Amino acid sequence: MLWVIQENLFQEREYENFLDACDRQGVNYRIVKIIPFSHELVPEIIEPNPIWAFGSTALVRIAQDRGWHPGVFHNNNFNFKVWSQAWGKNILNYGAKICAFSQIKTDLDIFFVRPCDDLKYFSGTVIDKESLNAWRDEVLSRSNYLTKDPEVAISSVKTIYKEFRFFVIDNNLVTGSLYKLGNKLCLDRNIEPDANKFASKMIEIWQPSRAFVLDIAITEDNYKIVEVNCINLAGFYASDVGKLVNAMQEMII
Repeated sequence: MLWVIQENLFQEREYENFLDACDRQGVNYRIVKIIPFSHELVPEIIEPNPIWAFGSTALVRIAQDRGWHPGVFHNNNFNFKVWSQAWGKNILNYGAKICAFSQIKTDLDIFFVRPCDDLKYFSGTVIDKESLNAWRDEVLSRSNYLTKDPEVAISSVKTIYKEFRFFVIDNNLVTGSLYKLGNKLCLDRNIEPDANKFASKMIEIWQPSRAFVLDIAITEDNYKIVEVNCINLAGFYASDVGKLVNAMQEMII
């Protein structure tokens, strides 16, 4: 198994910890660069499957286009419309309005908007009506993949107290991290039991894939699911990357 890892994938400390864990566990990996505005890799990968890919959305698309196996764990279940229906009222933005990017319209003066597709053309953000057109133009100007009119989800702004990330592999919560306290970045591997309990309950209800990342939050209305992400491009925060690398090594492909 060859692991293809994009250069400077995450924050420097996370990236170094990930590579250290790979080295300690004897992972066969290669670090690559992606030539901007292309699907070319440096160095080029000519090895046959099996190949893992860890990187940006660009590398995920390259892995899918080249048919790498297992490549990445990403499918249509990572679309907001699918997982919001599967988890229902357990999600933070339950009842969000779905529309085309070009047709964003709401009665809310301030609102939250995110792409339905997990391979995000832009990050979910809070915006007001007056800034909408300027923001939309900015997204269009810096997106290399926004060639169609993707669907987005619009909802009211929610109050969030804490946010947690969990890495899930083959029905198990492998590791996780607190990553936000209010609006501030706050990294802590020690996660409160109730957060673990909620995440475990959610993966008993439904899972989008054998391996994925689940973000949850403490809100005014108890614990809620913020989103689900592709494990091949998610940041680690303070998660135990040694446990994560080991779990991925042990997966039966």
